[in-house]
This record gives sequence, structure tokens and C-alpha cells, in this order.
Amino acid sequence: MPRVSVCFTNYNYARWCGEAVASILAQPMGDLEVIVVENASTDGSIEVLRRIEAGDRRVRVVALEANVGASGGWQAGLECATGEYVCFLSTDDLWPDCFLEETVRLLDLRRDLPLAYGRVEVFGGDPAACAEHARVFTPGPLEGVAFLDRLLVRNFVPQGTTLLRREAVLRAGGFDPAIQVTMDYDLLLRVALQGPGGWIDRVLARYRWHGDNVSAPLGEAYLRTTADRLRSLTTLLTSHAGELEALGRIARVRAERRRSLEALGKAHYRRGEYPEARRHLGGLLAESPLRPGAAFRYLKSWLRPMVGA
Repeated sequence: MPRVSVCFTNYNYARWCGEAVASILAQPMGDLEVIVVENASTDGSIEVLRRIEAGDRRVRVVALEANVGASGGWQAGLECATGEYVCFLSTDDLWPDCFLEETVRLLDLRRDLPLAYGRVEVFGGDPAACAEHARVFTPGPLEGVAFLDRLLVRNFVPQGTTLLRREAVLRAGGFDPAIQVTMDYDLLLRVALQGPGGWIDRVLARYRWHGDNVSAPLGEAYLRTTADRLRSLTTLLTSHAGELEALGRIARVRAERRRSLEALGKAHYRRGEYPEARRHLGGLLAESPLRPGAAFRYLKSWLRPMVGA
């Protein structure tokens, strides 16, 4: 059985997938398996990946007949994984040579940690955009429940730098197929109920910034991301209430869920999508009636279509 299972998804990135897999196979610690989930690409990716598979017995290509999204792809990889440790990568991620040695060493030493993570370097796009994206991921050492508390506010863990115990991922339930944008964050929230992440103060991954992974405020990507966050927080409350209660974090998660309801309500309202705005604002007001701003928008979401304004 390999020490590490690397679950890698690809969809229509024939130009980059070979480089990404090569960075995995170049790790000095070679005790690993690479499970490449080919998500029904149409650009010749499968031919590139089959050549890599033929040249290295550690690589296994799982070719799907239909695209199941990144979440479904990573879940398919997880179901094939046999290693003690597991990580989840996409074509945007490249590893420096130190990744496996550093993360495995820490998790071998600290058996109480469900995951290890570090810094990310962003490359390939506008320097200002790369710097801003890297700034969002400003991790650091957080012990105990402070790790979960920070995650509840936002995701600060660069996904490509993360190595997890496979047992912890399975205990958390794996990936939710309904979440297609923030699937790494969703999984991290549930894994963090088992303990904090171990911080390594080194660049452990390089993330390729390009047009396909750029999102705009109040655009479709923002709505999908915020809707995913709402689903993640709802899942914590409905399926992991006992763990949250043991950590004293039920009220904290409820407050963050209300923030997500309000953010979605505002976003849909500004876009003129009044039924969706009412759905989220109504849900917020049912839990927290004394929110005048939300009540005002909820009322206007009924009135505006009537007056045509």
C-alpha cells in the first residue's frame, strides 16, 4: 500500500495536465499512487494522460464517460485511493520537490493533526491579480478550535498545499457532489471538526492563475461560491450538530449561515432577481427578524416588479 494517494482531476487541459502530473511524479518521496480522473475531456487530454500512465506504473487513469465536475471527480479518486494520506489536485496546481517530504514528515510526527498545509505561490497571470489572489490565502499556525473559527469566516488554506489523512476524509464523508465551486472548502470545514491543520512555513504549491479561474463580484461565480458556502454551513448544522456542540460552535455556525443568506439575498436583489432574493432574505428573517436592512430589501423585492422600477 502506498503512503500517499494523489487524486488529480482534469477537464480539457491537455496543454497543462502533463506538466502538473510530472510535478507529482518528480517528488523525491516516490511511495505514492497517482489517480488521474479524466472528466470526459474533448481536447485530447486522454491521449496525453494515457501516455503518462504507460510510462509510470504509479499512475492510474480513470476515464469517466460523462463530466461529473471537480467534486465528483475527486470523489471518484477518493474511492480508488489506498494510501494512508491523500491529497486532491487539479491542473492548476504544481508541486515543488519538497511537498511530500514536508507534509508527510509533519503528519507522521503529529498524529493528532488531520491535515497539513503551507504557503502557495500564484503565477501565470497579471502580477497584480496574482498578488491579490495569494493575499487571500494568508495562512499561519492556528492551534485547537481557532483553526475552525478562522475557516468559518473564509477559506485561508490553499487547496494545492494540503495533505490529509485518508481516514479523516472518509470520516468527514468525502465530497458533496452538489458543491461544484468550493468543494475543497466544504471538505475542510468537516475535516476541521476533527482537529486543526498543521502549518508548514514554506511554499508547498504553485497555482496557475488564468482566465478560466477568474471570478467577478456579484457575477455568476460569486453567486455559486456563496451558495456553496451556505450549503456547507447548513450541512454542518444538520449533519454535524453533535460535533459542533462539543466544540461550542453551534451559535457561531448559525451566525455565519445568516451572513451567507443575507449576502445571497443582497446579490440577487441587486441583479433584479427578486424571487431568489426573497427566498434567501425570507430565510434570514425567519431566523433573525430584527434585521431592518434585510426586511427593507425583502419588502422591496415584492414591490419593485409591481411598479416596474
